[in-house]
Amino acid sequence: MYHFGYGGTEAFEQRLFDVKPGEIIFIDSCKVDNIEKSMLGTDIRPVEQPDRKTVLKGLLPHLKGTGWDKRAEDYLKGLK
Repeated sequence: MYHFGYGGTEAFEQRLFDVKPGEIIFIDSCKVDNIEKSMLGTDIRPVEQPDRKTVLKGLLPHLKGTGWDKRAEDYLKGLK
């Protein structure tokens, strides 16, 4: 297995994680530049904003009535 840009198999496997049913996980925010080019020319880098709280608050209206709204609200309460 090889994943370009992540330093090979070992570095890639260290980034793997499981998401269980009903679990909410925020991975990161990133900025994507040069998207018109191929993936090899695309520049993806982490950014501070939006943070997980901002993203989740933006999703809340779309989650209403889906069963995820309660999970999202509970998750938000646990954030600082």
